[in-house]
Amino acid sequence: MKFLTPLIAALMIAAAPLLLAQEEGGRRRTQGVTHAFERIEKSLRELSALPEHDTDENVRALIENIRRNARELKRVLEGRPVALQVLYEIRLIDLEAEGATETWRSRFGALPELGRPHGLPQDSESKLTDFPGMLAAPNILTLDGQKAELSVGEERSVSFLKRLQNGTYAAETTEVNDGLALALTGDLNAEGTVDLDLRIDVKRIVGKTEYVPDAPTVGMPLLSTSSGSTRLRLVPGVRHALVPFADGSLVVVIMAKPLKVDPVPPRGR
Repeated sequence: MKFLTPLIAALMIAAAPLLLAQEEGGRRRTQGVTHAFERIEKSLRELSALPEHDTDENVRALIENIRRNARELKRVLEGRPVALQVLYEIRLIDLEAEGATETWRSRFGALPELGRPHGLPQDSESKLTDFPGMLAAPNILTLDGQKAELSVGEERSVSFLKRLQNGTYAAETTEVNDGLALALTGDLNAEGTVDLDLRIDVKRIVGKTEYVPDAPTVGMPLLSTSSGSTRLRLVPGVRHALVPFADGSLVVVIMAKPLKVDPVPPRGR
């Protein structure tokens, strides 16, 4: 990743005129630009120092840091508050629950198409009340551009049998995560819409292994796993419904509410 070295130098050269221009807008704004550039430079240097065959996870983490600081820099240059927050109202519905699909169709019509969100009517909140199959209804408040994560479910203790050296079996337990994990990162646009990166991982216990002669274990949990990710644009104040998996087992209803937070005043004021 040595090719990034010229990019770092170009970035710092480009920073100089921008910093000088911001001085006319006040010392505080200049400091915001300076700090953003410093963090971007640090992430670029760390990225360029990674071994050629480093893990994708490390690379993605550093790239995300660069993107986050670039968004902060853009807000400072535009004169917008650095501390922008977004409140996400999320409803997770299990369509495999009894009566869930029929209730959805009677209240909202056809189910959303796979990976294609559509807006719900203004009275959708009241129609979601007492909805069968509601897994969770969390509200998540996060900074603009900051990743938020949510887990729904529980760690379950599952008993199984383990074969011993003498051929007999002894009872043991293992911990299994039965539920779903949701990760989201939203970018607030100048016009107020939110570009949201959404990922959902579902893990469910669907059974146990049966006895087979000389098997090392009996009764180990069998897991069904599903993963889905998408990028969608949210209109503030509108609830969007999304089916993330091909089996149509889950509906995600999400609404974004951008919140403007006044920046902290300078010292002495």
